[in-house]
Amino acid sequence: MEDDKRREAVLTVLLALFSVLPILAVLLTAAGALANRQLVKLSLPIALLAYITIGIYAFRSRLQPLTNKLCVGFGAGLAGTLALSIVWGLGGITGFVSMAMPSFLGKLVMGYEAAYKATIVGYLYHYANGAAFGVVYALLFGKARWIVGLGYGALIWALMIVTLPMLVMGIGIVGGLKAISVSDFAVISLFAHLIYGAVLGLLVERFVTEKSVVPVILYGGE
Repeated sequence: MEDDKRREAVLTVLLALFSVLPILAVLLTAAGALANRQLVKLSLPIALLAYITIGIYAFRSRLQPLTNKLCVGFGAGLAGTLALSIVWGLGGITGFVSMAMPSFLGKLVMGYEAAYKATIVGYLYHYANGAAFGVVYALLFGKARWIVGLGYGALIWALMIVTLPMLVMGIGIVGGLKAISVSDFAVISLFAHLIYGAVLGLLVERFVTEKSVVPVILYGGE
């Protein structure tokens, strides 16, 4: 039993590290700290391969709690990202072009000149990052109340607001965007990330089988 707990702890740390690898590579590229674009291109395949490898190992080793959190977190993260994208799309009526957000990521990965490929790759990174953040949430909070997901979504939003100027500067001049005030963007993106957090929190609370090591208050006094 103790051996299982040690293995689960090590694998949890590895999953967390690989979860942030793609977005970290994008941010380092935007900041000019990672000049080799091939490395940022490889970050997503490496992370996905690590997920699959750890998932298979956890399943074969009968580490059921970890396997459950990995699968539920990944699926819930994808569902939350879809909900977030829908809100961004609806926010287009205010002048915000939601299609530009995933393209930001894609252009950093593929280069500004690869517009068509950048959009596809950008959406892959967009959903992969959402799924990865879902896994991190499931690992950290387990069966916590769904409302905890709202705070988690707000935290991701705050990190995005802080790093967005870096992303824009990393891309250079971005054409084709409609004008939008900073306040409008902040409100739309905050609402979208709260929706992401709510969907993530609800699904993880419903389908994760075990609690994580967090204060008991998060579990509704159980």
